[in-house]
Amino acid sequence: LTKKAVSLELHGCTLAEYYRLRRIPRGLRVHLQPTLFSDNLEYCKKFEGILNKCSLDIITLTIEQIQKELLTVSEQVSTLETQLTQISSQEEWAETKSQIESISERFRLELETRKRDKFLRDAEDYNSGRVYRWIPGRSYATPPFFRGRKTQARQPRGARRDVRQEAGRSSSGETSSQRASDSSRSSAFLGDDSAPSSSGE
Repeated sequence: LTKKAVSLELHGCTLAEYYRLRRIPRGLRVHLQPTLFSDNLEYCKKFEGILNKCSLDIITLTIEQIQKELLTVSEQVSTLETQLTQISSQEEWAETKSQIESISERFRLELETRKRDKFLRDAEDYNSGRVYRWIPGRSYATPPFFRGRKTQARQPRGARRDVRQEAGRSSSGETSSQRASDSSRSSAFLGDDSAPSSSGE
């Protein structure tokens, strides 16, 4: 419970600092990008502003929930400490409390280091203009995986099984040129880069 309280406290403080600076941590950035009007800088800036507002609203919501949860955890810790003092001698409780505080402090320092590293990493994203994976005003490029990919009607499961069985029965009679032709067609969905060229390159 003590570790949970420390984790919630530090997370809330960190998010509050992000909000103060109007920065979005990587884990709360919305991974959407403009596909229409992606070369229109004004449109992209407004698009980015909407994404930022969404993330900042989530930060606010999370901070509010953390504050509520901290109250609950604090009450649980207080109840547990009361129970321990009732079943332990004064010396035993003092030793137990010292161990808990030592473990809690070590955990706090480790967590602070991790959060600081992430905070500096996110700050570098803003300094270098790499907050999102797209650049405002630059035309949207279709990912290579989708280039040249054609939408095909999905066959019923039974029909696909019949096609595979028919292919298995006829495979022994195929010529090498037929198999090469089929192979060329089957790789078309990977895009132009994966299809063999007619020149043999």
